[in-house]
Amino acid sequence: MGSALRILLAEDDEITAEMYTLGLERRGWSVAWARDGAEAIRIATLERPAAILLDIHLPRINGLSVLKALQVDAKSASTPVLVLTNLSVADAEALEARRLGARAILEKTATPPALLDQILRLNLSASLEI
Repeated sequence: MGSALRILLAEDDEITAEMYTLGLERRGWSVAWARDGAEAIRIATLERPAAILLDIHLPRINGLSVLKALQVDAKSASTPVLVLTNLSVADAEALEARRLGARAILEKTATPPALLDQILRLNLSASLEI
């Protein structure tokens, strides 16, 4: 990857956010961190990241509402969103996130930063040269 692609990580748990941020930055990504749903929407519309990693259970505005807001904004509607959650991929909220346009539902416990790096590359390779 030439210059680092910017991704947005919407995660309210500081330890989890730090683990993913450090792991992804070591693999060449630039990471913006949003601690709640309102901040995620603001950063997504202002910075226009290459992809968004979104937790479902966020303070202020939950991840499902963030997904809805991103879909109606022309600036962010085409941004790939990957849900990174503690929920099972078969959970009703996870299934709703897929219905709302999330490209993938990833369980945090099964998705270390190295695997997330590969998933991001696969999801972005169709639209970007990385």
